[in-house]
Amino acid sequence: MTKANKNNKPWTAADDAELVLMREAKTPTKEIARALNRTPSAVMNRIRNKQIPYGKELTFREVVDTAFAKGEIEFGEPDEKGSFEQLTDLLGQMEEDIKPSKWFPKLRKFLKKLFGLK
Repeated sequence: MTKANKNNKPWTAADDAELVLMREAKTPTKEIARALNRTPSAVMNRIRNKQIPYGKELTFREVVDTAFAKGEIEFGEPDEKGSFEQLTDLLGQMEEDIKPSKWFPKLRKFLKKLFGLK
């Protein structure tokens, strides 16, 4: 906790914890300031002084782990046996159906490695 002068109030541990959570959630500074009842410049100063990072991009592993935990994907025996070409076609269609992301090339590389192809 820091000292307060007549123009500001001290930052509490609870304020800092909420600030960290809101930064991780990529909440805009103005919204953080409103939630903490502080000015945007006070929030930015605290962020700079405490070196609080802005939310991070998820790694491929984090995306897969989260999907697995939510039951969105399952591991085990496949329902159908298929060829690598069928899998490649399916991945190609998925690429067209979803917004491309940073981890998709890693998925393709992983699957190629899994099936032992170059």
